[in-house]
Amino acid sequence: MASHNNGINKLPKWDPSNPLRYNYDAKSYDAKDYQAFKEARIAFQAKTPRPPEPFGRNSDLAKQSQRATTKEVNTRVAKRVPKNAKLVAQIDSTCLESLSWKNGVAHAVFLKRDPGGGYFYEMTKAEFLDWINSDSIGKYGNAEVF
Repeated sequence: MASHNNGINKLPKWDPSNPLRYNYDAKSYDAKDYQAFKEARIAFQAKTPRPPEPFGRNSDLAKQSQRATTKEVNTRVAKRVPKNAKLVAQIDSTCLESLSWKNGVAHAVFLKRDPGGGYFYEMTKAEFLDWINSDSIGKYGNAEVF
């Protein structure tokens, strides 16, 4: 007598029109079928653009919010420091080890090619703030400073 599971086990394990889920069953696993599923999934994902994530750590919304907040904080702090104070950028960079400004001179120390004290660039406080508030310190430096 045939079991009702015989008919269920003959059903396809995945849908070729939407290959995002494979219904795995250890008793009826077929390596060739699973390989065909993986290839179809890769092809499907390549032609289907991934929707943007509006929320989350690396989302565009989070980056915009972070950028705006950082810019506002940097500007407020820079306005309130004493005249001869040293401003130090507290920003992660794959280009610079440190970046600071004092009395019209920015001091940049590179991660890989430091000549023993870094480089000095004359600039106003406003120009320094534009630099540290940019999307990329390295890109801004290459375009505007170095």
